[in-house]
Amino acid sequence: MPSARDQEVLSLLAEWFDPLPQLTKQYLLRYYCDTNEAEMVELKTKRLFLKRSPCPSHFSSKDFALGSKIILYGRDLTIAAFADKPTENILTPETESAVFLVGPEGFLAVGKILDELVACTHGLLAKLKMARLEPASALEAARCVGLQGAAARDAAAGLCRSRGGGVVLGVVRGHNARDLAAKVCARFAPQSDGVWCCGSEQQGANLESLFAPGGAVSRGKGGGATATFDSCTCCVIKPHAVKAGNAGKIIDKILNQGFEISAMESFRLTRTQAQEFFEVYQGVIPKYTEVLDEMTTGTCVALEIRGQNVVGAFREAAGPWDVEMAKELRPNSIRGMFGEGAKDSSGGGARTGVHCTDLTEDGPSECRYFFELMQQGGGSAP
Repeated sequence: MPSARDQEVLSLLAEWFDPLPQLTKQYLLRYYCDTNEAEMVELKTKRLFLKRSPCPSHFSSKDFALGSKIILYGRDLTIAAFADKPTENILTPETESAVFLVGPEGFLAVGKILDELVACTHGLLAKLKMARLEPASALEAARCVGLQGAAARDAAAGLCRSRGGGVVLGVVRGHNARDLAAKVCARFAPQSDGVWCCGSEQQGANLESLFAPGGAVSRGKGGGATATFDSCTCCVIKPHAVKAGNAGKIIDKILNQGFEISAMESFRLTRTQAQEFFEVYQGVIPKYTEVLDEMTTGTCVALEIRGQNVVGAFREAAGPWDVEMAKELRPNSIRGMFGEGAKDSSGGGARTGVHCTDLTEDGPSECRYFFELMQQGGGSAP
């Protein structure tokens, strides 16, 4: 039986940049949740631009959050505003941010922690960043999660250890997120010796600021960077997998297979950035345009993965690019478990769960794109 939300109509202000006249056009977009259909009216002329028509089968109300990017009938649309109060109430029901911190000793559990946080809050991953802390920024981070005195100093010492991986900052947005996240982190803390959740909005904002570009972490010795660009391959968890709540599961599976994750960060790619990164794959992979479309629809998570003969080994772990083949022949591979097959002609073949480096020589350069070039351009997820 359809839920009340499935029967609702969302009214939104959508923007599209028309490259020919170099103008941004605005539309009133109505999305019919029960039938997965949309219609659009151009605001300036009041003309019907798109009659009520089917959307790609993978669409849901989650795709229409404020600031989201969607591809609809060949147009890259940005959801700029809610067009009415009922839509705002539907899409922002008491949503709050839970900001959490996982120290090096708890790093191997980071996938499980993220997965439980997303599941219990019915939320979405908003930010993920792995960094190396020096003593001053580690002490500041400990204070941001509410520790004081000797407890803060002891935690800071642990945050500076390199054993087990770097320090991971995460932000999950969902219903009653802080209280629920605190319970999850408290459950993992005894096992991992280094998992905390900010208890207030201000603490969370302070911790995010610490890890932001230009913050204390990036100003520290080594700039906080953990990427090595050596003996590495690049994995990108695609936006559809992040929106489906599978980023934590994928990270956990990678770690359980014995790979080392040496860098990790969430990003929101523009069309130009997606084209730059996938340029070497043009003419090589099928559905190239649909891959670019997919990569601009939301938050993705880039990973630098290290290991022996890691490019080939991880490509094997990822499974076949063709999702249907992966599900049939390699059901336990990453793409077999988390890829989405093409249910229609809307680009489903691009939703493979993850991208992974194809050629050994491309591993360092693909990692450098995210963990060096994107850092200079400020492409991290907001």
